[in-house]
Amino acid sequence: MKNWACALLLAIPQSCQQALAAPLGCTGTIQKIIQYADGRMMIVGDWRGDFTMVCNTETTWNGISPGVCTKWYAAADIAYATGKPVVVSYADAGNATCANLPNYQSAPPPITSSCYRPTESTPRK
Repeated sequence: MKNWACALLLAIPQSCQQALAAPLGCTGTIQKIIQYADGRMMIVGDWRGDFTMVCNTETTWNGISPGVCTKWYAAADIAYATGKPVVVSYADAGNATCANLPNYQSAPPPITSSCYRPTESTPRK
């Protein structure tokens, strides 16, 4: 009985966090990319109009490894060069919208970054 009660108590905070999470997907084109010497990689998406941090190619940032970041940088660079639309998804953006995401290092960490063909159906902004 004790183990069952402990498991229930541990599960309640997790389910409350999930219920309060505010997932967000931002769709558009990348207007600028910047990478600093310390590895920070930021983009300006047309949905925001200001720099938001995506990841760091040198150190793990908010759970995003340098290996994943390097791949995201390559994809962002291609999307920027070709003008292809991207989707940057966030597990929990709080009360933010795509237009008012916190900027620079205050941005929430993305959970996915992807490109898509304009003929595919586009996710909601």
